[in-house]
Amino acid sequence: MSEKHASHILDVFNDLILTQCERCLASAKEAQPEELVAWVTETFPVALHVEDVASFKGEPEKAAEVWARVVERAELEGSVDIRCC
Repeated sequence: MSEKHASHILDVFNDLILTQCERCLASAKEAQPEELVAWVTETFPVALHVEDVASFKGEPEKAAEVWARVVERAELEGSVDIRCC
């Protein structure tokens, strides 16, 4: 896969993660961090725990921390290894 294609795929995944974080964490009162963690760990080869995102309730823009883990893992693997999209 070319660098350009890999970059584009990572951009799409970034948008996808931000969308999921907004859906699961937008309201502090109705946040569902468990659902977000389940989705992330089923979709990407990365370890994530409820404690890692519980403080993001009402602040989905902090999803950059989740995204950083996915990118770091992809870089360690030397490829984008996603189980499902």
